[in-house]
Amino acid sequence: MYQYNPTYNNFDESTSIKIDHLLEEGILQKASDFFAEIGKGFQTKTDIQNFIKSEEKAKKRREKYLSDNGIDIVAFKKKLQNGDSINLDWKLLMTSLIEEAKETTSSTTVLKNIMAVGIVVAFNTLFMSIFTLFLPLEAALFLGGIIAAPITEELFKRLSVSKNQGFASNIIFNLGEFTLYLTNPMFASMNILILLMVRLFVVVLHTYWTLTHQKGKMLDKWREDFGIKEAKKDKRYTDAAHKTAMLLHGVNNLLMNPIISGATIAASNLVGDNLPKKKAPFNK
Repeated sequence: MYQYNPTYNNFDESTSIKIDHLLEEGILQKASDFFAEIGKGFQTKTDIQNFIKSEEKAKKRREKYLSDNGIDIVAFKKKLQNGDSINLDWKLLMTSLIEEAKETTSSTTVLKNIMAVGIVVAFNTLFMSIFTLFLPLEAALFLGGIIAAPITEELFKRLSVSKNQGFASNIIFNLGEFTLYLTNPMFASMNILILLMVRLFVVVLHTYWTLTHQKGKMLDKWREDFGIKEAKKDKRYTDAAHKTAMLLHGVNNLLMNPIISGATIAASNLVGDNLPKKKAPFNK
């Protein structure tokens, strides 16, 4: 969500400790459950019925996937019981995201997704405001990118995927984030096509992280299908996927944002007036 100054790249030990603390077992699940409870107050009867029907269809798709691909059920169940790493076809994950969105999306869910994106932005802004009280602006932006954004945005993805809204929420989130960049005065003089290409790359990343959450959910759903009891909390694929997506998000912002920012500015300066430029939002 945040773009920060590429000249500031001091990732100290205290930052690592803070991230490790956030990954302690149970914290992610408790946060997810807390916001899920809040979301229940905005559910309509139709939304609940659509979700139940979607879950039934999703179970049939999981059964069909195992059957169509000739997967050894005994070996598959053993891997699920042990919490072993299991590879899934990315086409399956994307198809399931799209199908679930078709089955559950309504005007209410769209509104909830928009509200959720607003909450993510609000929390990110709050974190940024707190950071700027104690740190220089460059440092605050940097920490916002590698700590605040991964935490809030990946929690949003996890909740959306759990409600079969992963695909729809991903579209709404990326549209919202892109709108923030388009209206940001910092990018007012930047070539619009360059900005579009950069943001499309980020859309791909957010989609990949959403698919990571979807994979974790589907593996845990297969556990439920087979009646596998969870022996340890750290064997939950949903939690493992959440941690993976959050860490990848943070590392990407740590390493790639400075590169993307520098390359974007360089490309804009190189092409000069050869590409259309976006007008500043407050210019008459």
